[in-house]
Amino acid sequence: MIYKKEIAYQEILRRINSAEYPAQSYIDEQSIAAELNTSRTPVREALMELAKEGYLEILPKRGIIVLPFTYQNAMDIFQTRLLIEPWLITTYGPLLTKEELEGEYALIREDINAYPEVRERPGVSILHHPHSLLVEHCTNQLIRSILEDMEKQSHRTPNERMIARKYPDGLDREQLIRNHDKLVDLMLDGKFEEAAEEMKWHVQNGQEEYMKYWFG
Repeated sequence: MIYKKEIAYQEILRRINSAEYPAQSYIDEQSIAAELNTSRTPVREALMELAKEGYLEILPKRGIIVLPFTYQNAMDIFQTRLLIEPWLITTYGPLLTKEELEGEYALIREDINAYPEVRERPGVSILHHPHSLLVEHCTNQLIRSILEDMEKQSHRTPNERMIARKYPDGLDREQLIRNHDKLVDLMLDGKFEEAAEEMKWHVQNGQEEYMKYWFG
């Protein structure tokens, strides 16, 4: 049953993120169960979990509605990241070994070279290095959970009318590599306060691109 719930959860989440289920639309539990060839129980459990995470609202006797991903939702994500990610550098950066940090150079290139030539959307992901290295070393499970939840939320499509649109700017891989390398350079030099300031700029730049793209 847990396995079927996870399948239902991931599929419904995909449809919400892609705006296949747009904001303010109603979700039919029975139809999803039929599509996934399962009973309604795992679907209901998946819907309840998504409601707890802020994707849906369950309205008694009225149905299940997809909540919008608003300008304020997006701003909340970036404002929280601006507080947490520089703190991750000053708190956990000094604990990273020279070998770990030097290994980031190759991982940064691996991440960025895996990007499609034209990005589907702007922004900064905590799944990419060196962001992910800092998250991996964070021993505060509540903060890790917050960051992982924000990463999931940031993949939503705030405006379903833009679903087929691609991020218009070409991808400057070399510039992206230089931006990420700088964070590692500063940490290797033991300049963690400077690296934290650089991280602030990095997240703010992603915020400006993201907000302009989705909200004008």
